Order: sequence, then structure tokens, then C-alpha cells
Amino acid sequence: INSEDTVENYDLKPRARIHHLDVTGEEPVDMLTGPSPATKPALTRAGVTPDDIAIAECNEAFARVPMARMKETGFTYEQTNMNGVRLRWGSQ
Repeated sequence: INSEDTVENYDLKPRARIHHLDVTGEEPVDMLTGPSPATKPALTRAGVTPDDIAIAECNEAFARVPMARMKETGFTYEQTNMNGVRLRWGSQ
């Protein structure tokens, strides 16, 4: 992750762009659904929907977390964690 100035100064080719970042806290008991409350405002503030995004990473060790995020935010299985555990363990 670099600033636009660093990319320009070192003639780097960006591989991705962070359009918006949101930080949201969650009650410890509800922590397995934590990414959903952060995702929804980030999408709204960025003015995009899951259909506008090719790949959506949900960095979490428990499968329940990205599954809940898909259900609650509209991201599909095909666009979630494309470079994560799915490739290592198979498609389903």
C-alpha cells in the first residue's frame, strides 16, 4: 500500500485502488458478523454496490464470517476471497 506520490516517484504500476475504508467496532459476542456492519457503510460512502466490485476479500480464519458477509451484503461466492482459502482447498 502506497500513496499516489510514492507510486509516481518510483514509477510503480498500481495493482488495486482502495476506494474507501471503514472501521467499525462489534460486540465480542457478535464478532463473527463484524465485517458486515463495516462493509455496508463503506459501500454506501463509496457509492458502489457489490455488483461494481470484481473481487471482495474478507480476511477471516472462520468460514462463518465471509459466509455471513456474503448473505448480509450481497457479495457472491464467486467474487469473495478469490485469492484466499478457496484456491487452496477447492471451489466449495
